Amino acid sequence: SVELVRSLVTAGFTPAGGTSWTSCVAAIGPNMLQGTLDVTNHATTGVAYVRLILKGTPLAGHESIVNQGISMQVEYETKNGQPLNPLAVEQGTDFIATVTLTAPPAAGSIDRVALTQVFPSGWEIRNMRFEQLSEKESGYEYRDIRDDRVFTYCSLSPQSVNHYRIELNAAYVGKYYLPAIYASAMYDETINAVVPGKWVEVKEPVK
Repeated sequence: SVELVRSLVTAGFTPAGGTSWTSCVAAIGPNMLQGTLDVTNHATTGVAYVRLILKGTPLAGHESIVNQGISMQVEYETKNGQPLNPLAVEQGTDFIATVTLTAPPAAGSIDRVALTQVFPSGWEIRNMRFEQLSEKESGYEYRDIRDDRVFTYCSLSPQSVNHYRIELNAAYVGKYYLPAIYASAMYDETINAVVPGKWVEVKEPVK
């Protein structure tokens, strides 16, 4: 990225083989899927350390499962507690999405974890302020409920297993994309988890 090149120039690095930094920027552009970046240290003494960080948003359907410093699982069930396959839900069905966050045994307390759930436009979030799910849900510090998404902020004690439940309704017939679900420590980007997104369908009721 441009930011990377600026950092390298400031530190006194030059690209290997007489290549210009402009061509390096093009080589590591947004469409690059793989490749190499060679950096030469022309200093006469000392060891130079370079850190390359790439950030971006994966294409829909191309996310990978991540459980780094924290693990996350997502399950769907009917209001009666029966397992539900979210890939095909009948219109009018009320159901619950449960996210389980687990802190690894070796980890200490993980403070200020942000859980982000965005739901397909064919699903509606029930008004959770009036729903009674607390008997099966772990405590959280703050929750922000929007039209199509819910942000839950919590902390995990060592070896804890926390459950967070969202009640939904399959409202509109059609095929929709269920975006990936993310959980990450707000002040430590090395601690994060991802459940990939997938296509789901709301089907017409069987007559």
